[in-house]
Amino acid sequence: MAELDLVKTEMFYPRLGGQREPLSQQVAERIIDLIASRNLQPGDMLPSQQELCEKFGVSRTVVREGLQALSGMGVIRISQGVRAQVVEADPAALSAMLRISAGVGEKGLDNLMTVREILEPQIAALAAIRATPEHIARMEHAIEAMDQNQNNPEQYIFHDNEFHLALAEATDNDILPRIIHPIVNLLQDMRRVTMTVHGATRRAQEYHRAILDQVKHHDSVGAAETMKGHLAQVRGELDMANSAPLDAD
Repeated sequence: MAELDLVKTEMFYPRLGGQREPLSQQVAERIIDLIASRNLQPGDMLPSQQELCEKFGVSRTVVREGLQALSGMGVIRISQGVRAQVVEADPAALSAMLRISAGVGEKGLDNLMTVREILEPQIAALAAIRATPEHIARMEHAIEAMDQNQNNPEQYIFHDNEFHLALAEATDNDILPRIIHPIVNLLQDMRRVTMTVHGATRRAQEYHRAILDQVKHHDSVGAAETMKGHLAQVRGELDMANSAPLDAD
């Protein structure tokens, strides 16, 4: 048992050094590994700075710099006199990072749309296998709300986001909603443009209903193909809106 405990300790607290990254960055990466391997949740405390110093074999200054880096990323909260605490992921911070990475203008929109085209068909396929009645009810509610707000762009977009988020959560994968939600949010400006294309919301709703129906019937192939069609529709209407005079819907 003692040998097993020693192995576990070495896995969680490998000694640092000998790499090109600054020691503080190595500390930050190891703490992220620690949070993931121990499945620490928002509100859980990290080991004390002294314990981290001893386990990683680095100074208190290095540990403090690593913790400050994670605090700046929104991973942990540092308070005077208490151990660092894991916090809930901040969607706004991820959205900001994605906005910076994606770029601006048409190139930025194309980058974001490409990510959606890679992820969302598979999200729809997995949702068709794993969706619960609660997920389906949320998607139904979102579609009904979109129907009622086709002349209210902001409310329509809000419920459109809710539909796609519910679909991602229906995959029962903890990572996918965190990835797709900020991407969909970043495309709100694009949606305001595409909604001005005649018949855009009607066509989008036809796709939403078809995807929901295929999820209800556990048709993973159909759900993926319909999502591909929906995203192709969005791309086409974005091109139309950017290249021709806008026609009120």
